[in-house]
Amino acid sequence: MSKETLQKAVEFAGGQTRLAAGVRARMPVGSKVSQVHVWGWLNDLKSACPPAEYVLPICDTVDWRITPH
Repeated sequence: MSKETLQKAVEFAGGQTRLAAGVRARMPVGSKVSQVHVWGWLNDLKSACPPAEYVLPICDTVDWRITPH
C-alpha cells in the first residue's frame, strides 16, 4: 500500500484517529495502533507503506473503498 493510498484511507475514515480506531478494532486483542502510528506510516521516510499485517484491516476499515492491490 502506497502512502497515497494510505492518505485516501485516512480521508475515507474521517481522519487518522478514526482510521487507527478501526484498524485496532480489527486486530487481535491488545493491539495498540493509534493515531501516532498512522501519522508515522504517512511520514516515515524509510518506509513506503504501513506494515503488511495492517493492510487488510485498513481496507476493511474503509469498507474496501481501497484495496491492497
